[in-house]
This record gives sequence, C-alpha cells and structure tokens, in this order.
Amino acid sequence: MLTPRELIEEASRRLADAGVENIREAVYIFEHVFGKRHFDPSLVITEEKTALFRKLIGERCEGEPYQYITGRAPFLDMDLNVGPGVLIPRPETEVLAEKAAEIIKTNGFSRALDLCSGTGCIAIAVSRLAPSCRLTCIEKSEDAFKYLLMNCREYASGTECLNEDLFSYLPRHQEEFDIITCNPPYLTGREMDELQKEVRREPREALFGGEDGLDFYRNMKPLIEKALKKGGFIAFEGGDGQLESIRDIYFENSSFEGEISCDQFGMKRFFIGKKQKTVQSDS
Repeated sequence: MLTPRELIEEASRRLADAGVENIREAVYIFEHVFGKRHFDPSLVITEEKTALFRKLIGERCEGEPYQYITGRAPFLDMDLNVGPGVLIPRPETEVLAEKAAEIIKTNGFSRALDLCSGTGCIAIAVSRLAPSCRLTCIEKSEDAFKYLLMNCREYASGTECLNEDLFSYLPRHQEEFDIITCNPPYLTGREMDELQKEVRREPREALFGGEDGLDFYRNMKPLIEKALKKGGFIAFEGGDGQLESIRDIYFENSSFEGEISCDQFGMKRFFIGKKQKTVQSDS
C-alpha cells in the first residue's frame, strides 16, 4: 500500500501531464476523499479510498473542476458549497464583496440587493462583513439556486433568497434598495470560444454576456435606476477591457457618477457607481 505522500506524488504527476497548472489540487482531492489532512498520523489508507482518489484524479485530468469534485470552493473565510450548474467563485470577487460592505458601513445603509447571485458569495460575505444590512439574493437558475440556499443556510441564515429572473422581478418590485451588487455574465463570444476545459464545465448562462460581453449591463440599467434609491450605489464586476464601456453605459444621461477600481491582481475589474439625485431625460 502506498503512503499518502506517494499517492499525492503519483496524482500530481498525472495532473501535470494533463496540463493542470496547480498540481496542489492533488492534495485538496486527497483530503476530500480521506477526510483528514494528508499529514495526519491517524490517517488510514484503504484500497477502497485509494481507488476512489485515483478515479477522481482521473476526472480532474479530464477537465472537471476540482471544486466540483470536492463540492467546496474557498471564498474569504468560508468554504462554499458548489457543484455542476453553479459558477465557481473567483478570488477577485472577494474584493467586490469587501468594497460593497465598506460602502454599506460608511453610509449606514440597511437594504441591499444582489443580482445573479449564484453561490451567494457576494451577498453572504456582505452580510457577514456588514451584519446590520438586510440582503436579498436573486438567482434565476434552479441548479444554482439550490447552492445559494445551502450556503445561506450555512453562513447567512437571515438572507432572503429568490429563485427569480431579475428582468421580471425588478419591474414588479416596489421596494428601493440602498445598494445593488452584481457579478453578471460578461464573457464575449470570442472568450467563450477560447475557454479552458475546466471553465467549459461551468454553466454557460453564468458566463456568456453577449458578443461584446455587455448585454447584462445594458439591459439591467433601466431596471436598476428604478430599483435604486437616489444616492444609492451599484457595485459591479466586469471583464478585462470592459470597465470603461460599463462606466459609459451608466454615465449616460448623467444617471450615475462613479469610478473604476482594480482587483488584488491590479486588473481593472469593478465599477462602483452612485445614482445621481436627479437624472437627465433623453429629450
């Protein structure tokens, strides 16, 4: 029987040969299968679990994201539930959640709306960082919605979760919000064609934002203008090279003022906008 170190080294070689950049994923999958840290002296290697570990490494080599294999994805201080059908949270989105929470605390806001919630990573993080604010999450996909519910029950039980299409929900909803956050689909047609095999396993509807990636930003704007209080904020994530265009969409007719900011890797990633007290008409 191989030792934990030998099993992980074997798996790391398989991952490297398959083109997986982070071969430490072998450790994540090992600890998921065996239920203990790989250096735990009480760990027992069995043939059954060894076979399962090798099987799951094979799935990872075929392109299944390791987060789907383990059922968990790290986000700030949490390990969120994930699986097929929901977008895997990215590290850069942690910055958006932190920015939104800071806006809430600075302005004393009490009501927030998170659109295209997916796992609920943004809303749950905000609710933990700014606990005085009441959050509502909207997620259209039934597959993603089940993970949203699981995560909110585990980390933010007071968060309202709605399995709704934002484009039908917002027009009929009368309440105004202090801040609206969103990490919408924003990949372009070209980017969709060039996706890594791992990302191709994630839901297309959570990735594709139209040929230029900006469809959601355009289509959301009139709804957000009505749903947001005067002086309220929006905090949106966008893709590489898109932020100036997103800013221009929301600056049109002087609807919003705001700024572009970068993620922890120095890439322009977020548009933080404030709704003007008065909005110019098109006429």
